[in-house]
Amino acid sequence: MQDAPPRLARWRAELREDATATRQRRALARAAEALAQAADAAHAAEAVLRLAAELAGARDAAVLARGASGVRLLAGLGAARPAGATVPGGTGWRTFSAGWTAPSETGPGHDEWLLPGTAAAGTEWRGGIRFAGQALGALVLRLPDPGAEGLDETLCAFAALLAPCLAPVSSARRPRRRQDSALRQLTPRERQVLALLPRGLSNQGLADALGIAPGTAKSHVERILRKLECRDRTQAAVMAVEGGLSA
Repeated sequence: MQDAPPRLARWRAELREDATATRQRRALARAAEALAQAADAAHAAEAVLRLAAELAGARDAAVLARGASGVRLLAGLGAARPAGATVPGGTGWRTFSAGWTAPSETGPGHDEWLLPGTAAAGTEWRGGIRFAGQALGALVLRLPDPGAEGLDETLCAFAALLAPCLAPVSSARRPRRRQDSALRQLTPRERQVLALLPRGLSNQGLADALGIAPGTAKSHVERILRKLECRDRTQAAVMAVEGGLSA
């Protein structure tokens, strides 16, 4: 009986983690839907930015597009400079460096995207936006605290979804060939499962949608991740959206 309180605490912690993960997957699914329905790149960036900021609890956030002499705000919230504003410098940020793979960057001196004189408390999260091997920009948010478990990976997925908003039209087709080749490895059933991942469904949810057992759904997801070389469901969901497979 002495083990009951610790066991109960672990059970409650697991429930909180499951609820947090489900909330993050659903936010990503909403962002993918908003991206598909937006009238243009600017509206798409704003819609995705709002969902990312809501999920992270950030009042100040922006989507930055890298330029030759600085960074331009494609979208902004809170105390961010208005959309269309250009911030001198900033091109030396590690976020824009070739080969830089860390998901975020914090520290003083990185808040040039905020309105002049704005005192922003919190931690700056910054994730690079890349497309076809090019560093195109960044998603930046001022977080009031480090955030929930798994938030960093989910925000990286939001940054990945923003790539089409910043990608040059001339390069839009280049990575698609490699992506199509990877998707062709999947069986018809695996493609059905992949198309459902942007909805943030659990194995039970996938099973209910497809009329299969939860264990079978789990096996399909594991094979999909292996074939597509994805580290988790979130990365696979992004690939599904980019490949036009989202249901």
